[in-house]
Amino acid sequence: MPHEIEATATTYAAPEVIFKHLFVADSWDEWAAFWARARHEVVAYDPPRHCGYVAMAGLPRGYRVDITLEPHGVNTLIRWRGAFDGRIPGTAPLKRAMLRRRFGSFARRVAWHAERCEPGCPARLPVEF
Repeated sequence: MPHEIEATATTYAAPEVIFKHLFVADSWDEWAAFWARARHEVVAYDPPRHCGYVAMAGLPRGYRVDITLEPHGVNTLIRWRGAFDGRIPGTAPLKRAMLRRRFGSFARRVAWHAERCEPGCPARLPVEF
């Protein structure tokens, strides 16, 4: 049975701006603060509203993430949802807590950065979806 996690953040940045920060991998260093280079398989792609991936490397491996960008008044609600299987008995509560904290951090960081994105950010380069 999969375990589910959700974190949200609100930003005045447009969904297109947030989406570019999520899908231009070179921009991740600007906002994500990953410990190591992540490797994901994209499993959902509907710009600028929804994207999803499965973690292929890193810890924990094999979790699925779906990020939706929803209108919220004049703002954008970033909803970062994840699911993972508890393969090792007794580890699910720790993984859930770790991922909830990580997803919340990612949602807040991409929101904050997109609102203040500097001209040198890779997500500001022309990219077509």
